[in-house]
Amino acid sequence: MDIKEERKFIPVKKSDLILAWTLLESITVSLDQMCGTYDYVDSQGNIIDESEYRAMCKSLHDYFISDLWQKLNKARMRLLNYIPEDEAEYLSDLKIPYWNYKGVQRRLKDNQQ
Repeated sequence: MDIKEERKFIPVKKSDLILAWTLLESITVSLDQMCGTYDYVDSQGNIIDESEYRAMCKSLHDYFISDLWQKLNKARMRLLNYIPEDEAEYLSDLKIPYWNYKGVQRRLKDNQQ
């Protein structure tokens, strides 16, 4: 499937566009602010301040565990109305990089066995 349709325009409800843009703006600015606030690594990427590292992880956790994920899913579902199903599947299966959880030990489930 060729997705090179950069010149193709489709009408989008302004409310859907604003919902998606405000979420992207919130995430982008918030992550920039969080990463700029905490000074926990040296120039080689080694953790030099464990308490700063934990504080940043807590900030990230609190930010993403809020109702943000529900808002993101709502925007995702609304925007899906503008993309043909086969194109959405192609993008989802082959083009969108997702976080790779393989090899990550899940604290509660994996440690109880």
